[in-house]
Amino acid sequence: MRPVDVLCGFYFFPRGGSAYVTRYLGLHLPAERARMRLITGSLGAAGEISHAGSFFADLADVRTVDYTAAAGCYQRGDDPLLAPVPFHASYEFRGAVPDRLFAAAGPRMLAHQQQFWGRQFQQAGIGGADVVHLNHLTPQLGAGLDSGRPVIAHLHGTELKFLHQCLREGERCGPHAAMWVDYVRAHVPRVARLIAVSADDATAAAEILRVSPHDIDTIPNGVDLAEFARQPLSEDERRAQWRRWLVTDPLGWDESGRPGSVHYTESDLDALIPTGAARTLVLAVTRFLAFKRMDWLLDSWARTQSCRPPSTLVIWGGFPGEWEGEHPVSQARRLGLDTVLFTGFRGHEDLSVAMSCTDLLVNTSAREPFGLAPLQAMAATVPVLAAAAGGPAMYVRDGHSGWLFDPDDPAHLDKYLIDALASPAELARRGSNAAGDAAAYSWHRIADTFADLYTEVARTAPAARHPVTARVRERQPGPVTQAGTL
Repeated sequence: MRPVDVLCGFYFFPRGGSAYVTRYLGLHLPAERARMRLITGSLGAAGEISHAGSFFADLADVRTVDYTAAAGCYQRGDDPLLAPVPFHASYEFRGAVPDRLFAAAGPRMLAHQQQFWGRQFQQAGIGGADVVHLNHLTPQLGAGLDSGRPVIAHLHGTELKFLHQCLREGERCGPHAAMWVDYVRAHVPRVARLIAVSADDATAAAEILRVSPHDIDTIPNGVDLAEFARQPLSEDERRAQWRRWLVTDPLGWDESGRPGSVHYTESDLDALIPTGAARTLVLAVTRFLAFKRMDWLLDSWARTQSCRPPSTLVIWGGFPGEWEGEHPVSQARRLGLDTVLFTGFRGHEDLSVAMSCTDLLVNTSAREPFGLAPLQAMAATVPVLAAAAGGPAMYVRDGHSGWLFDPDDPAHLDKYLIDALASPAELARRGSNAAGDAAAYSWHRIADTFADLYTEVARTAPAARHPVTARVRERQPGPVTQAGTL
C-alpha cells in the first residue's frame, strides 16, 4: 500500500510555534505511511528567520509563496493584502505592519486571497492529494474545501483566541469581525476532521465554532527527544554559549524593533552568568503577545527580588518588531530590573542548547494553547513553573515535574517562584521526573497518530466531503486523546 499523499497548507511565514509543529511533523512522519508536501508563506532572503525555504530546509517537498514584494507594497502605501501575491493577515493587532488584523480585512480581501490560494493549491497538485492538512483557519480553508479533497483543519489556538475576541468585542475588534466568524462557521462543518492541541482548546473550539466536541480530535504537539536531550556542557562551554547569544552576536531588541539594539558586555556576563558561582538561571521562552503575560513575570521578578537567592532571568524570543502592550524591555527598565537579560528570537538549534544551560523554565501565560517550550525544557531535565491552565496543565505535574500556580493569583506565582529557586535539590528532583513525563510526547509517537488519521481520512474520503457527524474515534492511549477524556 502506497503512503498517503498529504498536501499541507501553511498560510503564514514561519515565526511561531505552529511553524515548528509543521516542521517537526513533516520530519517525523513514517515515510512508509504518509508523505507530506508543504506549501507555505515566506518572507525575506535565504538564511533569514522568516524565509520558509531555510526554515523548512530539512523537509523533502516544500513550495513557498514569497510575501516580500507584498511587504514592499505596504512600504509604498498600497494594500499588501490585495497584492498579486498577497501578504497574510494576522490574528493579533500589530500596529503599523503589513499583516493587519483579520477583523480589519473585508470581503474583497477574503475573495482575493481565497482565489489566490485556490490557484496555488492547483499548481501544487491538490487534485492528486489524498488528504489536505490546513494549519489554522484562514482563507486557505475555503480554497482547500473547494478542491473537493478531504480537508483536515488543525487548530493551533491563536485562531480561537481571535474568534473569541471577535465574539466578545464585535466591531470594537474590527469592522469585519462578524464576517470572519461567519466565514469559519460556514466552512468548518465541511471539513473531514478538526484537530485541537489540548482539551481546553477542544472545548473552546466546540463552543466558538458551534460543533460537537465529539467532532474534534485532540492531538497534542510533541517534542524531539533527541534534539532536546540535556547536553553535558562544561561551565566554560555554557559560558561560551551565553557570550555568543548576549555579547558577540546579540539579537535582543527594544521598541526600535532592530535585532541587536539590546546587547550586553563581558562585565554583564560576569555579574549575571558567572562561572563557578551559585546563581540560578531561569528561562522564559516567549513571543511578546498579551496572552503570554510577560508583564506578570517581570512584575513577579521585581516583587520577589529581595526574597530569593541570586538568580538571573533570561527572556528568550520575541519576534523582531512584534509586541502587544508595554514592551518587555521597556517594562524591565522601568522596574529597574538589572538581573533580566534578553536574547531575542533564535531558532531551536540554539534553544536546545540553552535548555541545557538552564535550571528552571517559567511560563506565565494563562491561555497557552499547548506550549512547546515547557515540554522541550522537560525533555532537557528542566522543571517547569507554569499556570495551572491551558496546555502546560496537561503535561506538567505539580509537585512532581514542576510547579503549577493559580493563573488568577500573582501572589501564588510569587510564592512558587521563591520556593523553586530556594531549593536546588528540588529543582533537580522535579527536573529528573520531567524528562520521564516528556517521553510520552515524543514526535515519533505524535506523528504515528497523524499517520493513522491521514489513513482513516483518505480511506473515507467521499464521506469526508459532507458535514461531519458525531463519531467516537479510538486513539492510542496516553496524551493523544479525544476532547473530554483527559
